[in-house]
Amino acid sequence: MIFLPKSLHIPKIFSNFALKIEKTMTRTQFIQSHKDMFWYTPANQKQNISDSLLVETILNDGTLAYYKDLLRVLTPERVAEVFFDATGRQRQNYYPEIYHCFSLLLAKYAH
Repeated sequence: MIFLPKSLHIPKIFSNFALKIEKTMTRTQFIQSHKDMFWYTPANQKQNISDSLLVETILNDGTLAYYKDLLRVLTPERVAEVFFDATGRQRQNYYPEIYHCFSLLLAKYAH
């Protein structure tokens, strides 16, 4: 496993996340446009996906573009709240390097 150093300097590409992000799509539109990420969820249950599952799936398996879309739908503050509220089994569902990277990123830019 590769762990990022604790003294990681966040690249400038992430600095725009500190800016106010406008909502450009609804939650339902987001899930529909990224339905490939939720292939295991029946079509009639996709609207019932929790924020924690949404954040976990996008951070673990999504692209940077998916992450940016997620911030537009849930707001950076909500993504950080869901991410940092994960405990026990929920926290273990994040890949260790993903957890480390996003804990640094969200702590710096989502508050």
